[in-house]
Amino acid sequence: MGMIDTLRKIFKDSNNRPLMPEDDSGKKEILATQIVNLVDKIKKMYEMYIHYDVRKQGRKFFLYSAVLVIFGLILAVILHTPAPLVISGIVALLLVNYPSFNQKTVGRYLKKQIKNEFPTWVVQVSLQMQNNNVVMSIARTLETAPAILQPAIEKFIEQTEAAPEDVAPFNDFLSEFNLNEISEIMSTLYSISSGTGADMQTEFKEILKRNNDMLEKAENRKNDDKIVVMKNMSVSKPAIAAGFKLLVDMTVMMISFFAKSMEMF
Repeated sequence: MGMIDTLRKIFKDSNNRPLMPEDDSGKKEILATQIVNLVDKIKKMYEMYIHYDVRKQGRKFFLYSAVLVIFGLILAVILHTPAPLVISGIVALLLVNYPSFNQKTVGRYLKKQIKNEFPTWVVQVSLQMQNNNVVMSIARTLETAPAILQPAIEKFIEQTEAAPEDVAPFNDFLSEFNLNEISEIMSTLYSISSGTGADMQTEFKEILKRNNDMLEKAENRKNDDKIVVMKNMSVSKPAIAAGFKLLVDMTVMMISFFAKSMEMF
């Protein structure tokens, strides 16, 4: 089996797996809607992560925290108890750290999605390279690429239109996420595009080797996720019940505490 045939088989296997029985049209429509919603959500998360100003948001949440602490201080003086100040201080601390925490959380999620989807996209690019140069091959995958990669492809197209021979579009591709595996593959694609590396066949084999490693890791991550979900399902109901009971108990205690404080006042 030739290299191109192998690529076709990989692409077919990774994209043509049936998600639902063919005769279950209702569930397929629901699934299609869920996929569209997920695609939109991922794109919005990507745009938010790229353009999110942690320092600006940090200053805004710092002001919120300051107001909250002042309010807690006033309430503590009125009620003659430090409880409101302590509670407001804890909440203020959480608010101050929210922007950076949120950015890191979104970044981890997006990196995971990119690592899972990038190898399949590379196969698409490789198939396009049968009849097109590297830049055109990447551009032609925009419509079929995973949602998480589409903003980066759009940026790549804009950069290559402005400077077709420049290395920057390849170096900047998903550079915000600092993923070495992707940087190496994009660097190899640039070598093929510019003709500055080894012969094309050798470079192409190197891409396939690295991409196969990423595919294997992606499959392992997906399998690990399934195991984690199954474990979480086995313990989630008791944990939720216990958490709800604890929340009710704490609420009753806080109400009793403030009631007694008001009586003293």
